[in-house]
Amino acid sequence: MAYSAQRDEPAAADIGGADHAAKIDQLLLSGLDHYFRGRFERAIDVWTRVLFLDSSHARARTYIDRARAAVAERVRESEALRQAGGVSRADAIDAPGPSMMHDFAITETYVIFPLGSVYFDIQAIAEGGTFGDAIKARPDLNLKFGIRRREAGSEVSWFDAPSVGYMFHPGNAYEEDGKIFMDACTYENPQGLLDTLGSVRDATDCDGLIAHPYLYEFDLASGTCKETKLSDISAEFPRIDDRLIGYKNRWGYAATGEPGQGAGSFARRITKYDRRGGPSVDQPIIHGQWVGEPVFVPRCEGAEEDDGFVLNMLYDAVGDRSALEVRDARAIDSEPLARLWLEERVPVGFHGNWLQTQ
Repeated sequence: MAYSAQRDEPAAADIGGADHAAKIDQLLLSGLDHYFRGRFERAIDVWTRVLFLDSSHARARTYIDRARAAVAERVRESEALRQAGGVSRADAIDAPGPSMMHDFAITETYVIFPLGSVYFDIQAIAEGGTFGDAIKARPDLNLKFGIRRREAGSEVSWFDAPSVGYMFHPGNAYEEDGKIFMDACTYENPQGLLDTLGSVRDATDCDGLIAHPYLYEFDLASGTCKETKLSDISAEFPRIDDRLIGYKNRWGYAATGEPGQGAGSFARRITKYDRRGGPSVDQPIIHGQWVGEPVFVPRCEGAEEDDGFVLNMLYDAVGDRSALEVRDARAIDSEPLARLWLEERVPVGFHGNWLQTQ
């Protein structure tokens, strides 16, 4: 069942009497529906009707300013992409609900959208709540995955996972024998994750910051989804050789925890996985140090899948400083090839891509 953003939007002239405040709330909520769908111009139109009813309505003016800023940013990005020769098409997709989606995965033919068990409560914002107030864990809703072909106008098929969960980062996805396989780091307790995100910066509560590596198998013919937990050791920031994104890979890398130490061991080492069933290899854990996202860099253009280097942003809590580490991808458990200490500390969790300048 597709989630519908449409709401009745009464004309300003029809509003009066005791229903005045209720109609304003209805318009605010309807505009938020459009806003979170990316329909910024439509949201502005709806919120402008509020000003016809109450020209001093501060929240409506704030919403309009925010939507106008989003329109301006979209125009700026579109012009930048046009100049660079980037995006050729953008499609809107109706989802079963307003889930908080952080990332997605692709194969050679398909794109996979994960909808975790964390949803936006738009009513909370309409009532003056904060963004944090609007994010709700939904333990009654299992993970869902929307899969569609990478073709204009293709339909989305929705798959229900067996369990509740939330994921920030898929590792990779590929097609094989009429199925799609995708690995990701999944949080099994979405409410615990949300509780932790509100306090992790001051280190008062890290119990919910535990994700585990999972493998999801989608049978395109039957419309079913299977899940397999790959390890009991926590893992985040999964990466592969980017040349194989969307294709079957053997090697993977992730920031993993210290076995048996709970959430406090989050991202203590880099682990190299063998997806063919071979043993994993772990970087030694160093007291007071935390790792970041491992980024693989091939040794040369034609190098084999694991012939290259792993870059990682290291945080040293003892000295309150950060370094860029370079390790041999075929010897993760050996000493780093280089460690470049930075002039400024980089927050734990910082991650992204390294790109060539030319």
